[in-house]
Amino acid sequence: MTAPLKVTSLTTTTGSAPERRSLELFKDKALRGLWGQHEPADWMRLILQGSESEPAIRHAVVAVSALYEKDCRVGSSEPADDMKAKHGFALQQYSKAIGALNHSISARGASSAEVALMACVMLLNFEVFQGNDFAALAHLTSGLNILCGTDNKECLASSFSDGSVAQIFARFDTMVASYVGFHCPRVQLLQQIFPSSSPDPFAFPDVDQAGDMLCAEMGRMYIFLRTSAEPCKYLLPNQVPMSAISERNSHQEWLHRWSTTLDSLLRTKSNKMSTEELRDVLTFRMHSKTMYITLAVCLEGNEVAYDQFESLFADIVTLTTSIRLATPSIKGSLSLSSQLGVVSPLYATATKCRHPSIRREAVALLLASSYREGIWDGVALGRVAQCVMTWEEDGLVNVAKPQDVPEYKRIHGAAIQGLDRHHRRAVVEGSQRHGDSLEQWRFVTEEVHW
Repeated sequence: MTAPLKVTSLTTTTGSAPERRSLELFKDKALRGLWGQHEPADWMRLILQGSESEPAIRHAVVAVSALYEKDCRVGSSEPADDMKAKHGFALQQYSKAIGALNHSISARGASSAEVALMACVMLLNFEVFQGNDFAALAHLTSGLNILCGTDNKECLASSFSDGSVAQIFARFDTMVASYVGFHCPRVQLLQQIFPSSSPDPFAFPDVDQAGDMLCAEMGRMYIFLRTSAEPCKYLLPNQVPMSAISERNSHQEWLHRWSTTLDSLLRTKSNKMSTEELRDVLTFRMHSKTMYITLAVCLEGNEVAYDQFESLFADIVTLTTSIRLATPSIKGSLSLSSQLGVVSPLYATATKCRHPSIRREAVALLLASSYREGIWDGVALGRVAQCVMTWEEDGLVNVAKPQDVPEYKRIHGAAIQGLDRHHRRAVVEGSQRHGDSLEQWRFVTEEVHW
């Protein structure tokens, strides 16, 4: 492209007949079915407009649309050969998109980079749809390299005609950091898209901006956790650097100020908010509580530190129940939205809260979800959480309160290895202290199915 993409009238006139049909399906059903109303409208229109003129975007959109059509017909009476043909068509379009994407990446200029980024977003979503998390991560990394200067010698995040594309990458980057223990968000991108300082950073006028600010702070929190907190986690208290303590306290203060501002917004505008906005507020509260707990224990080497937050964990379960009651039944099994969802806070509650009834409620909500929020698979993680709970409570005579689960039984880190969404199985690995030792560990492994 020679100029930034602009939104104009949308017509489906390019590509082969099957491609045009899939583009129409994408506009009419898949866009709403997979992303709902949460993604920026400008980004969605840019994707649709780009699919009219840019092969990389068009083939990527068609590939996702074809997968959506196949997914919607699972369990129907459609012949298996027809289903296989639809999947083959999706893979063919994916391959064409990769070829066109490589051409865009080899070109120069912000407009070519913008095309490559929008294609990357769709290809990332294609791999998430198929359950190929590592392939999705590869597309995310490619897009981040373009945005943050690895491939362009400068940060392009703020140079595009519309900032929503970069915002989506920033959100996916943070989502991956919350899911993959070693992943650290790109600080350059967060600084460009969500500046940490402004004349009044806590004067957000609406729910959407409150969510933007919280997501940005979540990204900054994971940068702090990966670079500063985790190296200090198992140090003695007098060995933890004051700089790490101070930074942790600053993040907690930020969350307090954000919550106070959100309360003020609700007092003045809640009567004018839509049902969707009020549901978003509940979701944001779930994440802010989870973030507060994470920060409070990030410099603690013992899992018993989580026990003091029993009431916050209970709040997360209650908020999830309220969100589910306020949410219409979901058609389909997957959301590709980059917005915050409920699975991540629930999983934290199910694995880190040792109150028997609260954690079992969290596990039950995960297992009942039959729904995926991007890479966060509620049912799969519900089974992982069940596995962790069994490891921790196995051999204990009675567990009536958190203190009944001794430190040496608690899982410090549950890693998911060999995740196979197609066969619905994964290998879970956990680490426990070896008796009362502060330095010796024992490791447990189990294969789970769902």
